Amino acid sequence: MTPIGQWKVVVNKDGYETADSSHDPAALNGWLLVPPPQVDVNIGLVSTAAPTVSSVTATADTIQVVFSQYMDISALENNQSLITVSQGGQSIPVSFAFADREVSPTDNSKYYGRILNITRTDGEKFAQDILSLKVKKQFVNYAGTAFADDYTASDLPLSQLVAEIIPGYEKGITATAGKERTISVTVKDSSGNSVAGEAVTMSAAYGDLLTLGNTTAVTNEKGEAVFTITGNRFGKEVLTFISANSVTATASAYVSDKDPVLLGDADGDGEVTILDATAIQRKLAAFTVESFNEEAASITNMKLNILDATVIQRYLAGFSSAYSIGKDM
Repeated sequence: MTPIGQWKVVVNKDGYETADSSHDPAALNGWLLVPPPQVDVNIGLVSTAAPTVSSVTATADTIQVVFSQYMDISALENNQSLITVSQGGQSIPVSFAFADREVSPTDNSKYYGRILNITRTDGEKFAQDILSLKVKKQFVNYAGTAFADDYTASDLPLSQLVAEIIPGYEKGITATAGKERTISVTVKDSSGNSVAGEAVTMSAAYGDLLTLGNTTAVTNEKGEAVFTITGNRFGKEVLTFISANSVTATASAYVSDKDPVLLGDADGDGEVTILDATAIQRKLAAFTVESFNEEAASITNMKLNILDATVIQRYLAGFSSAYSIGKDM
């Protein structure tokens, strides 16, 4: 129980300036009065590190720049020469828009953002491998801290811009205590196409329920980033997946003593292979199939039929599927 009186909360964190609750809206002359109970105390932390560029992704229509910290948007609006784009050595006209523009929590006249989209204003397209971006060191973050040096990215390749990360586990991910398993997420662009060669990071909210075999994976030709996890103790975990341009998705993970059942795993061996399509075909032909899981085999949500074997074959051949084959049921 907090004694009656005037209080100030002080926060220390490596890499940040010491902060306190004196600027909270409920503070009176810098102090929080108790009573009443003080909840949702707002203490803003200011990083001592200089901002930098976390990633740059170029497409034919947009260059997306992700900064390591929230930047002062007014600084760029007042001086658009802070960021320049050239193509083949020639400066080109561009416009700027922060995708995550938000108002300052302490000053309604200021706006900050981390994800900057740059587009051409002359109606032309950005070109492959002759594209360069420069951010001058005078560009400042929310605390007024400038870049340590100019940032330059040259000969930018054109790629696809990640718009969505799809875990695909509608009922959550099942992890068995003491066993390693493979999970995957699918990365797509704004047109719904799979994005290959994209780095995705995975993190766990609590940390001790699961052991993460790898925290970074690069998407394959089907846009899948593959990870391994091992259950440590029973409970619910939340996994977060983030792309280089800060697109985020989450999935619940449940650690139990039961092995997961995968959609399409007709023979119950823990993975989806051509043997599952064969098992379905044999079952339909009235042969005896040991350990056959009809629920997992009925992919198309109808009575077991030859189409279920076909969609597995197409999935294994790399075709896109409307069904979450290989995912937990």
